[in-house]
Amino acid sequence: RALGALLDVLELSAGTLHTGQEIDVHAGLPIGTTLTLSARIAQRSERAGMVISILEFELTPAGSSEAALSGRSTLMAVGAAS
Repeated sequence: RALGALLDVLELSAGTLHTGQEIDVHAGLPIGTTLTLSARIAQRSERAGMVISILEFELTPAGSSEAALSGRSTLMAVGAAS
């Protein structure tokens, strides 16, 4: 759900592909826990007319400084025409 929410917020161009996913679970959480999702673009490159972006994200429970889940997602999109 968190990754879906993150992708909903991004302004992705039509045809963007979600090509990879890594998730590390650091702690279990009770149902109903309030979480904060933070994310950043860790890497962006252009190759053969495609833009490749790697997003890193964390889910942190309210009142904690330690992430319960962290991950990386790779997205590919057609680059802007030159």
